[in-house]
Amino acid sequence: MYKISVIIPVYNAEKTLPDTLKSTVAQSLSDIEIICVDDGSTDQSFKIIKNWQAVHSNIRCVRQQNGGAGSARNKGMDMAAGEYIAFMDADDSYPDEHALETLYQAAESQGAFICGGSAVYDHPQPEDMNCVFPQEKRIKFSDYQYDTLFGRFIYNREFINCYQLRFPELRIYEDPVFLSRVLIAAKTFYAVPDPVYCYHGTHQVQEMTRKKAGDYLTGLRMELLLSSEHQLPKLHQIAFKRLVHEACYYAEPFLYSDDYDILALLLKAEAALDPSLISLEENYLLPTIVSLCHAAGNYMRLYRTVPVKFCRRLIKKLPTGFKDHECQKKYL
Repeated sequence: MYKISVIIPVYNAEKTLPDTLKSTVAQSLSDIEIICVDDGSTDQSFKIIKNWQAVHSNIRCVRQQNGGAGSARNKGMDMAAGEYIAFMDADDSYPDEHALETLYQAAESQGAFICGGSAVYDHPQPEDMNCVFPQEKRIKFSDYQYDTLFGRFIYNREFINCYQLRFPELRIYEDPVFLSRVLIAAKTFYAVPDPVYCYHGTHQVQEMTRKKAGDYLTGLRMELLLSSEHQLPKLHQIAFKRLVHEACYYAEPFLYSDDYDILALLLKAEAALDPSLISLEENYLLPTIVSLCHAAGNYMRLYRTVPVKFCRRLIKKLPTGFKDHECQKKYL
């Protein structure tokens, strides 16, 4: 059995993939397998993987139709044979050759299902102490309540399979949902201060398609429901702010193009908010929805097009004079 299975989803990454593979095969930990899942690349990515595979017997490769990084990672997880699973993106790398060995030894010595280390960046990054674990210790997720930087963790494969933990089939926001689900199930994880993962790209969406905007709203709703169910106020607040400041921004062009499916997804995400966790008034409505209603000027048009239960709820909740900027000041 391998000690760690490193899963790399690959999509049109011919420029960065060689450095990622070089960093991964150079790891000092013996007995690792590297599973590359080509997610329908149209460039030379698959050829690059095959060339590396010819030299390194521990590289495995499979191709699939394009389904997004979450789908590719799930494919890799189904193939994995390691004691632990690690995830590496095709434009990132390990900061040194001891990263996986550090995580593996810590996880084994502490009997931890999940073990993580610090993350580093090779580009300017807003100061965020959540990317660094200042000391080595076991951490309760109820104290941590952070949902990003999933690549800096390794995950016990038997634990992951026992709880049937997989990435949601989304084009965006699949990894915060996955990490939240895993850490909620584990309850605790072991942390080491050593840098174990290096982010090279900004990992921001370059083109927000309708599909991605809808998936963003769906992923946020999943996380809002999850954090509400387990009473995690900090995690709920994080998802709430992303919904207001990012997802609504990406959804607006489609809303004003009469895309009522996106509106329905937005209303579902709004309905997942737990006022008790983040001190919202019961009649709170997302500023974007308020603006849309004011701009529409004709609620009956919405009523005939969107599922009735959503429009009745929207119209009933809309307070008189509830302005966009007032919502921002009051709740954020």
